[in-house]
Order: sequence, then C-alpha cells, then structure tokens
Amino acid sequence: TDMVVSSTTAPRLFIRNQPVETETFDSIDPATGKAWIQVPACTKAMAEDAVSSAKDAQEAWAATPLLDRIAMLELAADRIEAIADKLADALVHDQGKPLQMAQGEIKFTSKGINRLSARTIPEETVESDFMIEKLQHRPLGVVCCIAPWNFPAIISALKWSRALFYGNTVIVKPSPETPVVDLMIAEALAGDGTWQPPSNNEKGSVFPSGVFTVLTAPDGGTDFNLGAFLSLHPSIRGVSFTGSTSTGKSILASSSTDVKRVTLEMGGNDAAIIRPDVDVKETAKQIFNESMVNTGQVCIAIKRVYCHESIYYDFVQALVEQAEEAASTVGSGFDEGVKYGPINNARQLERVKELIEDAVAQGATVVAGGGSPPGTTAGTDGFFFAPTILTGVHEGMRIVDEEQFGPVLPVMPYNTDEEAISRANHGEYGLGASVWTKDMEAANMIANRLDAGSVWENCHGNLGSGQLPFGGRKASGLGREHGETADLACYTESVVVRAMK
Repeated sequence: TDMVVSSTTAPRLFIRNQPVETETFDSIDPATGKAWIQVPACTKAMAEDAVSSAKDAQEAWAATPLLDRIAMLELAADRIEAIADKLADALVHDQGKPLQMAQGEIKFTSKGINRLSARTIPEETVESDFMIEKLQHRPLGVVCCIAPWNFPAIISALKWSRALFYGNTVIVKPSPETPVVDLMIAEALAGDGTWQPPSNNEKGSVFPSGVFTVLTAPDGGTDFNLGAFLSLHPSIRGVSFTGSTSTGKSILASSSTDVKRVTLEMGGNDAAIIRPDVDVKETAKQIFNESMVNTGQVCIAIKRVYCHESIYYDFVQALVEQAEEAASTVGSGFDEGVKYGPINNARQLERVKELIEDAVAQGATVVAGGGSPPGTTAGTDGFFFAPTILTGVHEGMRIVDEEQFGPVLPVMPYNTDEEAISRANHGEYGLGASVWTKDMEAANMIANRLDAGSVWENCHGNLGSGQLPFGGRKASGLGREHGETADLACYTESVVVRAMK
C-alpha cells in the first residue's frame, strides 16, 4: 500500500505551547518497511528550553486547585477524542497494529484520562495530646514520562495524566519508533498557543505554557541522546519509564547522580503453567491469543508455556492448529480481516529470527510458522512474521531465558507441580505468570508461589479494573503503576507537617 494517510500532516514540536522549527527524521511504517512521515528531531538546546519551561511552570501548576487541573485533563481527553480517527490511522502507520486495535487504544487513552475525574488527593491527620501531624502528598516537580513502542498512546497518557493530576509538570518522550501519536496529541493540546480557562476553551491551549511538552528525537542522534539527557537532568525529579530492562537499568544508574524518583516497568518473560485437567482445545486457544496479541509485543504476553507431559502432545497440536489458522490473518493493519500486524521495527524482527535460529541450532523444532506468512515476503513487504510455535526447547536457550517480544512461543513439558513452579520462577524476569487448571485449590497454591508482580488463574494479561498496582519483581521493574496507591508513590512525595499544640 502507498501512504494511506497522506492526510496526516507532518507533526511539529511544541515548546511553551508554540511550534518550533527543527530538523527531522523518518518514521518507518512497519507494514512497508519505508518512511511514511517526517518527525521533528529535538536538539539539546530545545530539550534544555523545554525542561526549564516545565520547571518554571511547576509551582503555579501545583498551586492550581485540583478541580481546575481535572477540568483541564478532561478537556485534554475531549481534544484527543475529537481527533480519534486521525490518531488511530497514525498509530497503524507508526506501530503496525490492526486498525480496530488502534481505535480501541485511542478510545482507552481518553477514557483512562477521564478516570481521574473522581479521584482526590488524600490528607491524613494524626492527633495526640501534644501534637497535630498532617501527612501531605506533594508533587515531585518535573516528571519525565518515557513510553515504549508497543502501546504508545495509552501507556504514555496513563503516565502524563497521572503526573499532571498530582501537580507535576511533564516532559513526555515517546519511542523514536512510534513518535507520531504523542506529537499529534501535543499539537491538539497546544491549540492556538494562548491558554484559556477550560470552561470556555475551544481553540486555546489546554494547559498553561510549560506544563505539558512532548519531545522526540531519533535513537542515538548525532547531537545527543534525548533519553539519557532527560534522565540525567538535575531539574527533572521523577522518571516514569516503560520499556526494555536494559534501558531501564541505565535510567536507574543515571538517577543515582541526584537521587531521582524512578518507576520502571521493564521486560517480562511470563510463564503459563498448564495442568493436566484443562480443556485442551479451549485452553490452547486462550494461551495462543494471550501470547500472540499485538503480534507478541506485549510486556505481559505469555512468553513460555510449561504443559503437563500427559497432555503435552495434544496441547502442542492444538497450538499448531491455532498458529496455522492465524497465519492467514497476518498483514497490514489497514487490511480487512487482519488480526496480527507486522513486528514494529527491523531490529526487533531480526532479534526474533535470531532467537529462533539459536534455538533450532540447539535442537529445537519449529512446529508452526518460523518465517514470513504466506503471501508476504519479508523485507519488501515490511516486517511480517508468522505466529511460531517451538518444541524441543529448554532453559539455557535464549528463546526460553530472554524476552522475545514477538510472535514466537516455546512450549515445554513438565512432570510435577513443584517442577513447573521452579521452572516458571527461573530467570531474571518477574512481571506476570499464570496457572491453568480446573482445581482451584491447586491454582491458589501455585499462584501464591509464582514470583511475579501479577499472577493469573485461568486467564492472563487482563488488568481487570485497572485500579490495582501493576509492575514487576526482579529485573521486570521497580515500583508500581495504576490505581491510587501506586500513583501516589510514583508521582508524589510524602511530607509530614507537625505542629505542637
């Protein structure tokens, strides 16, 4: 397909709610492997200006009554909703996911912002005979929100909206693989550049100057590295990051220079344990869906399966059938009937292939998929890869020990519950895990021993109400996000004010 959305005008950078002229870099459409739009490359001087504008604006923003901040956030959600179709189109071009999924993501982005409307900021008072003590939750200051390329709109918005709610100002840094949606949102929120109160603001900027800024730059830009610059900057007091474990570790190291508050949601290598009493066909279908959703590019996708040896052969067969059926639904996110888009970028496609080749070289068998799906030729038609199932794999192979972040699933047999638990807990990751069985007593026993931040029984990846803390153990993360308790810890500092009676 040629550029379907030539209607998407090249996005601009907005600093202090004003457009800034910059050099540009290409954003690649993963369905074609070619550039589809030019994106602004922020310079060091621009980033410095954006940070100082955020710092200058923070005190007044924190002093703005909470209900007024909420009204501005609601207006931001309205502006996003007003351009939802354009945003969804851009998301398909930039990220690759099917249009229906992209539309869902944009819808949840405005919904996620609006969920703050009913929230308050708690204050606690402890009184004794001689003293009154008040616990306050004060903003950190300027917060940098760093978002990944798999769900660029929603993950970013759930960070910046929470940070703003609590009185922080924000610098948002989307992934250079998927920069367009956040830039389009920034443009919609900047309006004509003059701030108007939310009650009667049709064209003005939603937030006062400096409160909300999106910055984009290519990876390893010649001028400077934007992510490193922001995570080292002394004026930035908090970093909320979602992305790979290796990048997260370097942000953690950077934050030590001036002890910033960091929240890291990093990689996962989620295990699913399949006990012998499951309905094989039905469970295999669910396991397949939860491992391949978004073409396997989900931090909490199922990334390895431990299936009881008594049903192992049948279970693998059921997964193979699912994979063969799914292969015909791989394609461009704009095409009718497509359920699985391309892998987001060339580097990730190469990584997935490399992990499969490494496993095969050590004796693994590709029982489904393993290459370009029928009707596409990788390289000329973008970064497509058929859903792949591997057997003959074990711990010690990279495909089992590392996070693949793509449409490939290793399936291994086990003998006892104890063995399954110990193998599921093996390795440096601890984001999610699940157990599948009709025996709820066994499910609870196993769930209580799985070393992960989210554990599911007979489902996987569903975050339910979204009101409870989400994050990882071990190398999968530091701190938690989502829900009031986690957000307070992530975006505020506890301060106690004590007065003698």
